Amino acid sequence: RTDLASMDVLLNRAASIRTLDKVPAGIPPNVGMIWRVVFIIITFVGVISVIFFVIWSLQLRKIRSVEREEGLSGGDAG
Repeated sequence: RTDLASMDVLLNRAASIRTLDKVPAGIPPNVGMIWRVVFIIITFVGVISVIFFVIWSLQLRKIRSVEREEGLSGGDAG
């Protein structure tokens, strides 16, 4: 019974706490920081895209050179 009573007290306290009430009203978001985050994300995605393109291009060159050596590059496949 004491555990249930203490659990009831904890639940009542948790229900009464509102996290949004602790945020100070009237403070606008920092627009400069938002744009920095956006540009950092775009730059990260761009760098990853370039890395994947370079890797893909190098692998394609290797595949084509192997096909030329083995005589597989032709339009009459099938």
